Amino acid sequence: MGISGRELWDMYTTSGKSFLHLRNYADAARMFAAALQVAEGFGPTDPRLGVSLNNLAHALQLARRYDEAEALYRRAIELTARKHGPDHPDAAVCLANLAGLYQAQHRH
Repeated sequence: MGISGRELWDMYTTSGKSFLHLRNYADAARMFAAALQVAEGFGPTDPRLGVSLNNLAHALQLARRYDEAEALYRRAIELTARKHGPDHPDAAVCLANLAGLYQAQHRH
């Protein structure tokens, strides 16, 4: 019996968080990118897709790969707004993450 998509996504996400904790942003980004690839298969309404986008964007932000992080945060915002509407709390979280990226870049 093989590993399920959910188990694989959990494994990649947990590993990514562990690498973040160790400040190993390159490996964290690699794990979160793998989790995102798995989450893409769950469909556009699955909440793991938004989580994966935000996790990868956060790792890229910490690695100072700002352009890549911004694109992912924007995709998460679009996905969340389309699913829940622009006033939903999840959309606010995505916007706050993008604002944090801009703050890190001193783009006010």
